[in-house]
Amino acid sequence: MAERHDSDPLSKQDRVPHWLLLILGAVAGCLIANLYYAQPLVIAISRNLSIAPQLAGSIVSLTQIGYGCGMVLVVPLSDLIENKRLVLSAMTGVLAALVLLVTAATPALFAAAAVLLGLCCSAAQVIIPFVAHLVEGPRQGRAVATTMAIVLGAVTLARPAALLLSDFGGWRAIFIASAVLVFCLGLVLLVLMPRREPVGRNGAVQNLISLGTVFRAEPILRRRALYQACMFGAFNIYWVAVPMALSRSFDLSSQGIAAFALVGAAGAFVAPFAARLAEAGRMASGTLVACLLFAAAFLLSNIAIGAHALFAFGFLALVADAAFHTSQTFGRLVALDVSPAVRGRANSLYMTILFSGGAVGSLVGGFSFDRAGWLGASIIGATLASFVALLTWVERNAVRAKQADCAERTSVEG
Repeated sequence: MAERHDSDPLSKQDRVPHWLLLILGAVAGCLIANLYYAQPLVIAISRNLSIAPQLAGSIVSLTQIGYGCGMVLVVPLSDLIENKRLVLSAMTGVLAALVLLVTAATPALFAAAAVLLGLCCSAAQVIIPFVAHLVEGPRQGRAVATTMAIVLGAVTLARPAALLLSDFGGWRAIFIASAVLVFCLGLVLLVLMPRREPVGRNGAVQNLISLGTVFRAEPILRRRALYQACMFGAFNIYWVAVPMALSRSFDLSSQGIAAFALVGAAGAFVAPFAARLAEAGRMASGTLVACLLFAAAFLLSNIAIGAHALFAFGFLALVADAAFHTSQTFGRLVALDVSPAVRGRANSLYMTILFSGGAVGSLVGGFSFDRAGWLGASIIGATLASFVALLTWVERNAVRAKQADCAERTSVEG
């Protein structure tokens, strides 16, 4: 690449305390969880704010659209602005957005607050590359995976937490609790987060324009972003449909739906295992298996619903979550395997494409379930995952053929 500067003072640290990684993971998880609190509450929110049922999925999409905008406008600044200051400023914006969200009395005000919330929560994607800067070398993959495990666990726990608190204080309760947590963690970061001055000296506009240069220079990043956009779309279709299916087909209360959502939490902790697979050179095979498992779990859930087998439905949810998070870990490791000087922008591109797919998936999930039930949603989600599996298989075979050709030429020349 044309722009490569590796003289980052953070990368020279030999030993990073494990507790610091845990704190950074908790902050990133707390921010990203805000994107998912509304997911199991779409019915309650839409009724309270008089939003049409077929547009209920847009409640989740609005926050993710804002998050996608933050990927383009906020995250690239991590290659330009001191990272600690950037994260704390964004967390202040998160607090303001949560206050607006809690006090929203109309769909328009809720929509504006949701977009602002997503925009500012994109600071989580400054923290994860920050961890990669902290831990360079052979420990980097596992350090990032540890942080991601916490983030993914927070994402999974966001849904049941939202449902449980809604029983006590309505749908606004979870956002009040989130505001308190963001404030407390902001104080912790103010004291404990190391400073990082980026090595880049571009202006903000140049920094934004250079996204195109980074995108063109990283073909593997482009492919992986496409894969994960499809997978995240399928994942959101799945989890938008789950609470509706549990309510209609299994007649579960909000407490029961919250308890069910906990089964997916275990799937979030496959990230360190996925990192080890990546280190062993099994990323392509792992992605292929993960996508096929997700598709199978989504489709087989139709049988569980038809038989009213809640335990089987829960087991398949665990498989689907674990498969998605495995694929997601692989994608993130690819996105961060670039020069430190452009890591923020590479992560920005990756996550922008990823969450664009997720936002579309949220809309499709609500619409498809409303029109065709679980069967319709599962066909769309499984098709997306199978498409990624096919692309991965084609890419893996192409790489193997190229390697075999290179080996044959080397032997002939020798």
